[in-house]
Amino acid sequence: GIESEFSVLLDGQPVKPEDVFGSPTAIVRHPMMHRTGRSYHLPTGTAVYFDTGVIELATPMIELAPSCAARAGRSLWEGILYLREELDHWERRHGREVQLAGFSTHYNVSYDVPRSEQTRDRNPWTLAVLMTHLLAIPVMLLAANRRSTGIGARPRPNRLEITADFTP
Repeated sequence: GIESEFSVLLDGQPVKPEDVFGSPTAIVRHPMMHRTGRSYHLPTGTAVYFDTGVIELATPMIELAPSCAARAGRSLWEGILYLREELDHWERRHGREVQLAGFSTHYNVSYDVPRSEQTRDRNPWTLAVLMTHLLAIPVMLLAANRRSTGIGARPRPNRLEITADFTP
């Protein structure tokens, strides 16, 4: 799946979304299904939550198959559009202006090797190091903000997260 993080500007000033809205439920007018922690599903299937001063949107799991990148991208953009439309309604109700500024994008790939089968050379950390060397140039050229070269690979217990600046 893909995740995108957005900084929030209220009337032109940077703010933390949790300080302004408290919860995504204060933005979205329709009931949302609670996920885990502080995250909720938008009607598009995208998850929305506040994460350390940004609004984060995450696609549902997309199985690797032909056209999966297009499906993931479309899913993310539909979630962003839905959130933007809800923010437009919030602005009208409160007489304020809310801007979203793209912050970062994360590309996640599941890593499903049981701990008992992991070795010194086959584990999430060595995969992250390998991906750092293999993916940096292609991600910089194809997916990331052309003004940035910041690419990272973060091993997680069951997935690998490739991070880059927000993809416009």
